[in-house]
Amino acid sequence: MLATYDTSVTDSRLIKYPTEPSKTIIQMYDDKTGYIVMDRTEPISLIVHALPITAAHRAIFDVLWNYATPFPADESRSKTA
Repeated sequence: MLATYDTSVTDSRLIKYPTEPSKTIIQMYDDKTGYIVMDRTEPISLIVHALPITAAHRAIFDVLWNYATPFPADESRSKTA
C-alpha cells in the first residue's frame, strides 16, 4: 500500500519487526491525540485533549522515525523529523 503514496508530499519509513500490523491509527495535532481503531465493522474513534499524552506520543514517534528505514529506500528524499 505504501507504494501508491504520493512521495512528493509523503515521507514513509518502515521498521522490520515481527508483529501483526496495528489496527489503530494515531494522529497528533496541537495538544490532542486522536485514535481510530479499525478492528470492528464500525471504527471507534477517540480524541484526547492532553498535552502530556501528545508529548509522550511525539517523543515515541521521534525515536521510531529516526530508527526506521526510509521507504522507498532513497536517503536523498527522506526528511528528518
